Amino acid sequence: MTSAVIAALTSSFLAWQAIRVNQNMNHMPVVLEVLKPHRTPDFVRKETLLWKELSDHPAELGFFGLPEPIMSHAIEVGTYYQVLSYTSLYGIADGEFIAVQTHYRLLRTWEALREHVEGERVLRGGHNTFLNSYEEFAGLVATMDIDAATRRLVRRSGKLRLR
Repeated sequence: MTSAVIAALTSSFLAWQAIRVNQNMNHMPVVLEVLKPHRTPDFVRKETLLWKELSDHPAELGFFGLPEPIMSHAIEVGTYYQVLSYTSLYGIADGEFIAVQTHYRLLRTWEALREHVEGERVLRGGHNTFLNSYEEFAGLVATMDIDAATRRLVRRSGKLRLR
């Protein structure tokens, strides 16, 4: 009887581990594809330009009233983070992993865009009309302990932390 219980527990544990690894692997193509623009020099240049210059333009212009190239950069970068956010919020990809990988730039960019997002929402006539998933995810990321989240990801992967 004891060996049957041990065998059942071992089998259940191994099946649970296999399911967990498989779930993480199913997310990996989505995560890699979603994070791809975040690593390109062109995207980083556009994002950095927004950090430096967007505040020079009145927030009442929203996004679509901005002059070029600021308008195009704001739309591209803002919608990128919107997609990243809803893939995280809706469980399409691992939100904690995405938060750990992008937290600094995601939050800095949100702060740069926030007033213009609010301006765009006024122009559209409602709060949930523009980049609302980005706002929600940025709020969650801002309250996260990124170091603790990183440790959880390392533990979850079953790998030893390299020093």
